[in-house]
Amino acid sequence: MDTNKLIETLKDVRLDELKIEPEKIKAYEIMSITDIEVLKALCRYIESFKKLSLPEVWPAGEGRQSILGLMDYLNKYLSDLNVHKCYCVGFKYLEADIFNQSDDGFVDILESSEVIGESVKYECKCNGCSKILEVTHSLDSTGGDSYVWRQKSD
Repeated sequence: MDTNKLIETLKDVRLDELKIEPEKIKAYEIMSITDIEVLKALCRYIESFKKLSLPEVWPAGEGRQSILGLMDYLNKYLSDLNVHKCYCVGFKYLEADIFNQSDDGFVDILESSEVIGESVKYECKCNGCSKILEVTHSLDSTGGDSYVWRQKSD
């Protein structure tokens, strides 16, 4: 099932089992879901997603290792999501742009620090769960923006 169908299915609270079609799973689309109720529903079916990390689920071929790595990444995300149950969990996996997240209303930027070398640190508050997050913004080796998210320690 594609991601939109997955979201519709997860909103059906009567669902006993989630049938996943592995070839239609788009890990980064799943990690981009921001509907908190859908994210909580995803956590109920974490075991179904864990099966996607099994080699026998995927056809043998040169792309299988890459797919398995991506499914492991998706399952790590789901494991974190199961603990925190908020869309901000996905920011670190997607290396989300802090300014886009702020413009979309998902976070409020509270402060920024001075430039440290090639990096700027920001502190922001998630509007879904009120966690304080630290974001380091720098340029990667190709000159593109890189964002590293982590929950601020108390």
